Amino acid sequence: CNNTPGSYQCTCPKGFSKNSHNKCVARCGGYADIASGITSIHTPNFPRTYPENTECWWFLSVQEGKSVEVILRVDTDYSKGCHGDSVEVLNGWMPDSPLLKKVCGSNIRVRVTSSAHKAAIKFKSDRYRHD
Repeated sequence: CNNTPGSYQCTCPKGFSKNSHNKCVARCGGYADIASGITSIHTPNFPRTYPENTECWWFLSVQEGKSVEVILRVDTDYSKGCHGDSVEVLNGWMPDSPLLKKVCGSNIRVRVTSSAHKAAIKFKSDRYRHD
């Protein structure tokens, strides 16, 4: 932050935004029209440890008639069936949209393509700390 006479300005690092108290807080989810190019999405606190008990939804869209391509780079705790920390990609924006992929674990890289012009990414962490 820069404190100058008559002004006080702060900028937040990537993945953070100012709240109503002018403090930088981690963003969790949002909407992205990715038709114009590549968009990066990060978990709260990235590149630091993500918080426990968190659920974030990102809603992606491209021009109708096109599909959304997502390249996931995941580093979460692993649990059988990914019932703990996980990342899901859905073929649409509704919570009951068809699940395209659900992943968890360390150093996972996977490409997912929707059949629709909209897709959602859900990040979920459980109550256990990820280190």
